[in-house]
Amino acid sequence: MSLKPRVVDFDETWNKLLTTIKAVVMLDYVERATWNDRFSDIYALCVAYPEPLGERLYTETKVFLENHVRQLYKVSKHVRREPPPCWLSLCCVRYNSKQKS
Repeated sequence: MSLKPRVVDFDETWNKLLTTIKAVVMLDYVERATWNDRFSDIYALCVAYPEPLGERLYTETKVFLENHVRQLYKVSKHVRREPPPCWLSLCCVRYNSKQKS
Protein backbone atom coordinates (compact mmCIF):
# COMPACT_ATOMS: atom_id res chain seq x y z
CA MET A 1 0.00 0.00 0.00
CA SER A 2 1.29 3.41 -0.94
CA LEU A 3 0.90 6.27 1.52
CA LYS A 4 0.75 8.73 -1.36
CA PRO A 5 -2.63 10.46 -1.85
CA ARG A 6 -4.57 9.13 -4.83
CA VAL A 7 -7.97 9.29 -6.46
CA VAL A 8 -10.42 7.05 -4.56
CA ASP A 9 -13.94 5.97 -5.53
CA PHE A 10 -15.82 6.70 -2.30
CA ASP A 11 -18.88 4.56 -3.06
CA GLU A 12 -16.86 1.48 -3.95
CA THR A 13 -14.64 1.84 -0.89
CA TRP A 14 -17.58 2.64 1.40
CA ASN A 15 -19.41 -0.54 0.30
CA LYS A 16 -16.40 -2.63 1.34
CA LEU A 17 -16.11 -0.74 4.62
CA LEU A 18 -19.83 -1.06 5.33
CA THR A 19 -19.71 -4.82 4.87
CA THR A 20 -16.92 -5.04 7.44
CA ILE A 21 -18.57 -2.59 9.84
CA LYS A 22 -21.80 -4.60 9.74
CA ALA A 23 -19.87 -7.79 10.45
CA VAL A 24 -18.13 -6.21 13.44
CA VAL A 25 -21.35 -4.74 14.85
CA MET A 26 -23.13 -8.09 14.47
CA LEU A 27 -20.18 -9.96 16.04
CA ASP A 28 -19.52 -11.90 12.83
CA TYR A 29 -16.12 -13.20 11.82
CA VAL A 30 -13.84 -10.86 9.86
CA GLU A 31 -10.66 -12.24 8.34
CA ARG A 32 -7.47 -10.56 9.47
CA ALA A 33 -6.51 -9.64 5.89
CA THR A 34 -9.91 -8.01 5.35
CA TRP A 35 -9.59 -6.15 8.66
CA ASN A 36 -6.16 -4.84 7.68
CA ASP A 37 -7.35 -3.88 4.19
CA ARG A 38 -10.16 -1.78 5.67
CA PHE A 39 -7.62 0.27 7.66
CA SER A 40 -5.82 0.94 4.40
CA ASP A 41 -9.13 1.91 2.78
CA ILE A 42 -9.89 4.36 5.59
CA TYR A 43 -6.46 5.92 5.26
CA ALA A 44 -6.88 6.19 1.47
CA LEU A 45 -10.21 7.99 1.93
CA CYS A 46 -8.76 10.41 4.46
CA VAL A 47 -5.87 11.44 2.19
CA ALA A 48 -7.70 11.09 -1.15
CA TYR A 49 -6.80 13.35 -4.04
CA PRO A 50 -8.00 15.90 -5.16
CA GLU A 51 -10.19 16.21 -2.06
CA PRO A 52 -9.91 14.21 1.20
CA LEU A 53 -13.04 12.18 1.93
CA GLY A 54 -12.66 11.89 5.71
CA GLU A 55 -15.67 14.09 6.47
CA ARG A 56 -17.91 12.07 4.16
CA LEU A 57 -16.61 8.85 5.73
CA TYR A 58 -17.42 10.23 9.20
CA THR A 59 -20.92 11.26 8.09
CA GLU A 60 -21.72 7.91 6.46
CA THR A 61 -20.41 6.00 9.48
CA LYS A 62 -22.44 8.18 11.84
CA VAL A 63 -25.62 7.64 9.78
CA PHE A 64 -25.07 3.87 9.76
CA LEU A 65 -24.47 3.69 13.51
CA GLU A 66 -27.44 5.95 14.34
CA ASN A 67 -29.73 3.76 12.21
CA HIS A 68 -28.33 0.63 13.82
CA VAL A 69 -28.94 1.99 17.33
CA ARG A 70 -32.51 2.98 16.37
CA GLN A 71 -33.10 -0.56 15.14
CA LEU A 72 -31.69 -2.02 18.37
CA TYR A 73 -33.94 0.26 20.39
CA LYS A 74 -37.02 -0.94 18.50
CA VAL A 75 -36.04 -4.57 19.06
CA SER A 76 -35.27 -3.95 22.73
CA LYS A 77 -38.76 -2.54 23.31
CA HIS A 78 -40.21 -5.86 22.12
CA VAL A 79 -37.73 -7.93 24.10
CA ARG A 80 -38.50 -6.06 27.32
CA ARG A 81 -42.12 -7.23 27.06
CA GLU A 82 -41.03 -10.86 27.35
CA PRO A 83 -40.11 -12.36 30.71
CA PRO A 84 -36.35 -12.23 31.40
CA PRO A 85 -35.76 -16.02 31.17
CA CYS A 86 -37.08 -16.08 27.58
CA TRP A 87 -34.95 -13.13 26.63
CA LEU A 88 -31.88 -14.68 28.21
CA SER A 89 -32.51 -18.00 26.47
CA LEU A 90 -32.87 -16.24 23.13
CA CYS A 91 -29.53 -14.48 23.64
CA CYS A 92 -27.79 -17.72 24.58
CA VAL A 93 -29.20 -19.58 21.56
CA ARG A 94 -28.19 -16.77 19.22
CA TYR A 95 -24.70 -16.57 20.71
CA ASN A 96 -24.20 -20.34 20.46
CA SER A 97 -25.43 -20.49 16.87
CA LYS A 98 -22.98 -17.73 15.88
CA GLN A 99 -20.11 -19.58 17.56
CA LYS A 100 -20.86 -22.81 15.68
CA SER A 101 -21.02 -21.19 12.24
